[in-house]
Amino acid sequence: MAFKKVDKFSALLSNISANLKESANFFTEYKLKNVSDLKIFSEKMKELETKGDTYVHEVIKELNDAFITPIEREDILHLAMSMDDVLDGLEGCAALFEM
Repeated sequence: MAFKKVDKFSALLSNISANLKESANFFTEYKLKNVSDLKIFSEKMKELETKGDTYVHEVIKELNDAFITPIEREDILHLAMSMDDVLDGLEGCAALFEM
């Protein structure tokens, strides 16, 4: 029985995607009961955004270390950065809500 090897870049991009999905779901489904909940909301979004930044840094590190990539390096980096930009926007919006 043959097992298909999972590409490390696919796994890393999948991590970024899953974190973005979790963040977007949290952002849209969080129910505010009072004004003090805004701080909790903002802190959780910051935590998820920091986690996303960690994943992007892993992608960059792996791109720098890789000799051959399954698709163009620029495409991998652009995809990772684009997903991170969306997450940065969600976190920025949550921070503005708290202000």
